[in-house]
Amino acid sequence: MSASTEITYTFDPNFYIFLCFGQSNMEGVPAIEAQDRTVDPRFQVLQSLNCPNLRRDKNTWYPAVPPLAQCWSGLSPADYFGRTMVENLPADIKVGVINVAVGGCDIRLFDKDLYQDYDDTYTESWFTDKVRAYGGNPYQYLIDLAKLAQQRGVIKGILLHQGETNTGDRQWPAYVQKIYNDMLTDLGLDAASVPLLAGEVVDAEHGGCCSAMNPIIATLPDTIPTAHVISSRGCTAQDNAHFDSAGIRELGRRYAEQMLALMGYEISAPENASTGFQTLDYLYSISGKKTLAGQHNREPNAQPAMWTEYIKETTGKYPALWSGDFLFQQENIENRWTMIYEAERQWKNGAVINLMWHACPPDEDEPCDWDPGLLNAPLDDAQWEALLTEGTDLNARWKSRMDDIAVYLQYLKDHGVEVLFRPLHEMNQGKFWWGGRPGPDGTAKLYRYVHDYFTQVKGLSNLIWVWDMQDLSRDFEDYNPGDAYWDVFAFDVYDQGFNSSWYMDILPLVGDKPMAIGECARLPSSAILASQPRWVFFMPWAELVKEANSTDAIQTLYNNPRVITLDEMPGWK
Repeated sequence: MSASTEITYTFDPNFYIFLCFGQSNMEGVPAIEAQDRTVDPRFQVLQSLNCPNLRRDKNTWYPAVPPLAQCWSGLSPADYFGRTMVENLPADIKVGVINVAVGGCDIRLFDKDLYQDYDDTYTESWFTDKVRAYGGNPYQYLIDLAKLAQQRGVIKGILLHQGETNTGDRQWPAYVQKIYNDMLTDLGLDAASVPLLAGEVVDAEHGGCCSAMNPIIATLPDTIPTAHVISSRGCTAQDNAHFDSAGIRELGRRYAEQMLALMGYEISAPENASTGFQTLDYLYSISGKKTLAGQHNREPNAQPAMWTEYIKETTGKYPALWSGDFLFQQENIENRWTMIYEAERQWKNGAVINLMWHACPPDEDEPCDWDPGLLNAPLDDAQWEALLTEGTDLNARWKSRMDDIAVYLQYLKDHGVEVLFRPLHEMNQGKFWWGGRPGPDGTAKLYRYVHDYFTQVKGLSNLIWVWDMQDLSRDFEDYNPGDAYWDVFAFDVYDQGFNSSWYMDILPLVGDKPMAIGECARLPSSAILASQPRWVFFMPWAELVKEANSTDAIQTLYNNPRVITLDEMPGWK
C-alpha cells in the first residue's frame, strides 16, 4: 500500500489513537532511511498538514510512512512507537497517531491560555512558519485533529517529548500538568484510561546540552500520577540536542514498551539460546510475562526457611524463589550448613535458589558486628588497594574468607544446585565496607575479583552472578562490573524505586538480560507488576514482609495470575 493511499473507517473501538506533541525530537530530525519506509498498514497517521510533496491531504488517514509531523520533517519517536505497538497488539487492533510538534518551542506554546506569549520564542522564519502552519495555536490545532480522530477510534494515550527549551525550569511538571488536564477536559477523556508518556532528552553520556532537564522530567509522575517517564539512556545522538536515527527508533520502542505494559499486553521477548543454566533459561523465558514470588530468609540460620513458611501460612502457597544468607554472627556462621542443606532441599522441590553473603570486613575477624562492622567500618584507600593486590596480608585474608564460602558452594555444585549468587550487594550503598566506591578501581573491581576467584580458581560453575544496586542513586554505570561478569541485574527498593522512572532507566542498562526486584520492604502492587513487566522476581527482606505489608496485600499479590509460586514451577532436572 503506498503512502498516498487514503484510509478511512467508520468508528472502530479497536482503532487505538495516540496524540503526540512536543518540540524538535518529537517533530522528527534524523534522516529517514530505507528501513523506515515500509510499515504495517495497521499503523496509521492522521495527516496534520497539506503536504503536496507527500501527496497527503490534511485531516486524512494514511499508512504511517514517515515523516509523521510536518511535510519535511525526519524520523520521530512516534514512528517506532506505532510500529512496535502493532507488532505486539492483536491483529484486529489498529494504531493511529497524530503528531503536532514545533521545534524549539517552550512547553507553554501548548498552553491554551498562554500560547500567544510563546509563539515568538525565536523570531526566525524556521520557527514562526511552523507556528503559523498550525494556525498560530498548536494546542487547539491538535485538539481539533483529535476530535476528528475520535469519530474513527479511541484515544488511548498521549506522548510528549519536550524539555530542551525549558532546561532547568522546575515548574515544567506543573506546566505539563495543566496542558494534560486541558487535553483531557477538552476531549472528554479520563486520566486513568489515557496515560501521559514523557521522554527524556539526550543524556549526558551522549553529550546532551540539555541533559540537566532529565532529573526534572523524572519528577513528572510526582505531579501527574498517570504520567510515565521514558528513559533516553543509551539512545544515540547526532548532535547535542537531537537523537540520531538509531536513537530515535530505540526511544520510540521504549514509549511503546511502556504503553503496552500499561495496557496489559505482553511484549514479544527475544528468543535466547540456552545459557547452560536451567534457572537462567527459565528467567529469560518469563521475562516480560510473569514474575516469580521470592522470599529472603536471614537470621537465624538455624531456621533457614522461617519467612518462607510465614508466606505459606499467610497465603497457602510457597514462594517460587528461596533465599538464604551466609551471614556474619557466630551463631549464624555455625549454622551455615543448616542453611545450605535447606538450599538443597528447596532446589529439589523446584525453587529458584538465591544466596547472599554479608561478608565481614577483611581487616576484621569473623564473627563481626553489624554496625560498626559490615556498616560504617570502611577501608581506607591504602587498604582498598592492598585488598586487591596479590601477595598482601589483606589480600590473603580475603582469599581465605572466600575459600571458606567456596566449600559450601562446592557442595551445592556437587549436588546439582544452581545458585543465584549475589555478593557485594547494593554496590552504591556507601555504608557497607565494600560499597560506595564508583569507577573502574572501586566496588566493581572487587566484584570482578570475587567473580574470577570463585569461577576460575575455585571452579564453581554452578553460580549465576547477580549484580545488585539500590534505589539510592542512578549512577549505575559507575558500578557496572562489565557485561561478562553478571547474568542478572537486581534492584533493591527501599525508597522511591517503584517509580517508573527507575524502571525505565534500568531497561537500557540490562538490555535483554533478566532484571529483578532484589530486595524490598513494601511489596510491589499488581499495578506495578503490570506496568513494569520485566521484573522476573521480587524478594521482600525476611521480617520486613510482615512488618511492611498487610495480610491482605500479601494474599492479593500471591493470587495475581502474573505471579508464579512454587506449585507452578517446572521443576529441575
